[in-house]
Amino acid sequence: MKILHVYAQKPDHTGSGVYIQNLIKNLHSQGISNYLICATSVSDDIDKDLLQALDKIDVINFDTKDLPFPIPGMSDDMPYKSSIYSKLSKEELNLWQNAFYNSLKKAKAYKPDKIIVHHLWGLVPLVLDNFDSKLVTAICHGTDMRQLKLFKHLNNTNIDFIENILSSIQKLNDIVALNDIQKQAIINNYKVDSHKIRTIGLGFNPKLFFPEKLPNTTNNEFEISYVGKITPQKGVGELISAFKHLQAKNKYNMRLSLIGSADSINLDYYKSLSKTHESHIHFLGALKQHIMAPYLRNSKVFVLPSYYEGASTVTLEALASGNRIVVNDIPTIKPWIPQKAIESGRVLFVNLPKLIEVDKP
Repeated sequence: MKILHVYAQKPDHTGSGVYIQNLIKNLHSQGISNYLICATSVSDDIDKDLLQALDKIDVINFDTKDLPFPIPGMSDDMPYKSSIYSKLSKEELNLWQNAFYNSLKKAKAYKPDKIIVHHLWGLVPLVLDNFDSKLVTAICHGTDMRQLKLFKHLNNTNIDFIENILSSIQKLNDIVALNDIQKQAIINNYKVDSHKIRTIGLGFNPKLFFPEKLPNTTNNEFEISYVGKITPQKGVGELISAFKHLQAKNKYNMRLSLIGSADSINLDYYKSLSKTHESHIHFLGALKQHIMAPYLRNSKVFVLPSYYEGASTVTLEALASGNRIVVNDIPTIKPWIPQKAIESGRVLFVNLPKLIEVDKP
């Protein structure tokens, strides 16, 4: 079997990027052939393990003569230099569409048995222009619906872009939602018949994430972890402030490990916020899963202060690694946390503050 994967972002750095990497590697282990179309910047390297799982890859390079702007991100605050879809000019949007259209046109020679397009967004019309809809599965990652709302609210110039997305998604026969709440949101936002949507849930790699604490820890050491983008929408500033307050009043030798990518502005800001406690707050950057996993196994508490999540695989990974969980009460997260974990008291849900936008308090 041959599968074409289509993704308009970097195949790392974000939750959907990690999802795609794990999906492709798992399919490769089953003897399935994989072809990936994705975006990157000219200075970036593709993960070597991902490359080994691919039979073919076509990378769309941004910040180049042909595409003279950064990769548009599915979030407006990405962990790397990016453009905002709703602020792209008509010319830039046309360049973006033409680049992926031409890549998809070339991919016809691969003759895939299945095409998996990630995000219910601008790639869907381009995929359907090149392939039979019966071969296409589209996976919703949540940020697509947030982008839809922001785009429609802020941008009327490229309204035909949105109308094309909506009409194309309605032509799909197989849409994957990560939970039932997301399924209903897809029905409401894209006006898709419910029988075309299936819920598959989340998963994690049990070979990496399991409850085995690392040796050489003393009784007074207390590790708190966070994994995700280092951005305001993820509540990182509030987490640092809460940790500083807790650390000042606690007898434990507490450490906060922040794992994830950040642009230079956000990183400088959060490091300055942490300056008085810099020996206890550590910015580790984006880590590959096999490097990240030992940090979660050594952590006692995992905190996710995010104001919005399409889904949160890392919360399950942290729970599987033996952590207690503190997480904002986000509707798309709770359904996938085992009820036994909630009843045992291992998971604490924190009420969200009033939000002025989908991810801004």
